[in-house]
Amino acid sequence: MVADGVTREVLDILNDEGDPTCINKTNIVLIPKLKNPTLASDFRPISLCNVLFKIVNKTMANMLKMWGRTKVFFFLIWQCLN
Repeated sequence: MVADGVTREVLDILNDEGDPTCINKTNIVLIPKLKNPTLASDFRPISLCNVLFKIVNKTMANMLKMWGRTKVFFFLIWQCLN
């Protein structure tokens, strides 16, 4: 099933077992603001991120909120030293 594959991939990346570079790609699409756009300012840029990338980022942001700033700071220092 799709849900099982998504869950497995996200957990692999979060547990340092998967490669996040394959999902770290974003497409930029220009959406016209007017019916017949002629200038660059007549377009609105929209970024299209990979769904797995969004899930991983949201999960990491929620984990950081739960840990608190102090724990995250010391964790990052520990990671850099090791």
